[in-house]
Amino acid sequence: MTKRAHSQKGFTLFELMAAIVILAILAALSLKIADGRKRAYLAVIQTDLRNIATAQEGYWYDSYDEPGGPRYAPNLAQLDWNVSADVQMTMVGIAIGWSARAVHKKRNDFRCAMYVGDVKGLIQIYEPAIEEGVMECEPKMGKGQSK
Repeated sequence: MTKRAHSQKGFTLFELMAAIVILAILAALSLKIADGRKRAYLAVIQTDLRNIATAQEGYWYDSYDEPGGPRYAPNLAQLDWNVSADVQMTMVGIAIGWSARAVHKKRNDFRCAMYVGDVKGLIQIYEPAIEEGVMECEPKMGKGQSK
């Protein structure tokens, strides 16, 4: 057995490569978690918009036999409906239609909107809604985004 003349300090190439691989895996996992949160916030605002549409249709049919005929609710208070926590909902309505937009307070870099009725020129149609009855979101989430 021979002793080395001096002791070597530092890491081997294998140890450095193993550390880099572990860091790469951790970075990939953190990006997946961040994307999952974004999708969760998007799902919440999409659900709130769908619930607004359902509540407005209920309001329409409930007002069918009232004087003046069927109409949509002019605001959220008339719907007697509460938005989800951390969702900022804006809605405007008239008798023949309505428009609504939702933004999540924790991720306000995207938004969803929709409108119902022949209301162009009568009320503000919130962006990014471009087609009646179709929920649109910005920015697009890519594969798997539901409308």
